[in-house]
Amino acid sequence: MRLAIIAALEKKPADFAAFLRLMEESGFAVKRGQGGVVSFLAPGNDKYTRLRASTLGAGFDPEDIREVIAGERPLPELPKDTPPPLKKSQSHRLNDQIAAKEKELTKITRYKQSLYQDWKDGEITQQEYREMKADYERQVAELSDLLARLTAERKELASGVDQQHTALVAFAKYQNIEKLTREILIELVDHIKVYENGNISVKFKFADEFRRIAEYIEINTTDTAEAG
Repeated sequence: MRLAIIAALEKKPADFAAFLRLMEESGFAVKRGQGGVVSFLAPGNDKYTRLRASTLGAGFDPEDIREVIAGERPLPELPKDTPPPLKKSQSHRLNDQIAAKEKELTKITRYKQSLYQDWKDGEITQQEYREMKADYERQVAELSDLLARLTAERKELASGVDQQHTALVAFAKYQNIEKLTREILIELVDHIKVYENGNISVKFKFADEFRRIAEYIEINTTDTAEAG
């Protein structure tokens, strides 16, 4: 979960709500409670984990996350005893995320369809029917949009690596550099942030594209080796 939080923050969400959407896109269910309490349910788990430092470690409180988003502090660091992440190809992660979101969409759609009968049976008022219907329609729209993006990403991953891909061309051009120049910075770096404590974070251009290219190569290299 810590790795997913850091990965979401590295994408520079505009605000806390955008951060939560990124967590949902990565496969986590998000539960909001009173007083700003936020909990996450990891894929395959049946118990939510609260977003707070006492559970996840220093730097993982909601206020800490908001300060990172605002650029007031660097990304939280993983505890030294954090075990290495399990290796899982992006294609498998996407399949898991799509399956989970499709299941959630089916459930929400079923709830929405039963609302009218609940109103007619007198179990809910007309006002409750309208409010709940609007909320379900919002959730359906958000899930449909997320599924479209995840499906497009899976299709892009499966379609292969074009040698003329902008990200691949840029990284190949500078693969043997010996000196950092202004030209290289402009082409490869989105921005560099310097914090008050002296820490520096670098946001590269094409970060997501390069990750997908590397994973595609890794997946197909592994498949080729196993076939041989």
